[in-house]
Amino acid sequence: MIAILHPSKQLRNNWEVSPVEGKEMLGLLLKYALAFAAAAYVFYDSIMISIVFASLPVIYLERIKNWSIRMKKQELTYQFKDALYAMAVSIAAGRMLGEALEDANKSMRRLYGEHGMIVRELTRLINSMQACNESEEVMLAGFSRRCKIPEIENFTDVYLTTRKTGGDISRIIMKTSDMIMDKIAIKRDIAVMTSQKRLEGRLLTIFPFLVTGMLKMTSPDYIQPLYDTWLGRIVMTVAFAGVGAASVMIGKINDIEV
Repeated sequence: MIAILHPSKQLRNNWEVSPVEGKEMLGLLLKYALAFAAAAYVFYDSIMISIVFASLPVIYLERIKNWSIRMKKQELTYQFKDALYAMAVSIAAGRMLGEALEDANKSMRRLYGEHGMIVRELTRLINSMQACNESEEVMLAGFSRRCKIPEIENFTDVYLTTRKTGGDISRIIMKTSDMIMDKIAIKRDIAVMTSQKRLEGRLLTIFPFLVTGMLKMTSPDYIQPLYDTWLGRIVMTVAFAGVGAASVMIGKINDIEV
């Protein structure tokens, strides 16, 4: 429960591509407030303490937002891999970058629908080139600046450098695309391989709350001293802190950077 609030990197600013705000932010706060309140009630059997814990997500607002943005960036990275493959195929067939973008946009619409993040970004790029007569360099630089994703930044840097130096742009884009797609594929493979461990970590985090809740319902007299005495409160606080610390450690172990 707590590990999900601990991203490996702090993303101080909101994300321009898909900002976390309004109803989405409120929904996240309510979800975490309910989770914290329920966990506190199970361990302390106190409405007042539950209310205090329910306010904690407000303190962790920035971390909650950062985690949500990180998940969105991961999704866009995987979508960019598919778009990059479609672009590489078009470029290999002798089409220019603008035409390759249009081909990729059509493919991504079929794959992710009209509301996919990569579809929105590709549509924005194409419209900028057609309606505003922006150059490819300005258009790609803006795309990279908005997304703030290393793979997109790498592709943009290679393309802009190639345009300035006058290299074989088609061959270089193809080779760069292959390298970037391989890197993203490795990221996805690692995410799949660690998904079971992440699930096990969540279950280990939830299990103490389930056991305590079951004891409260089935044997309330057996567990009541943990709620009525100071020593019991201390034991529950130490246990609660231990579950939180273990959850954070599990999150860090499963957070593998490529």
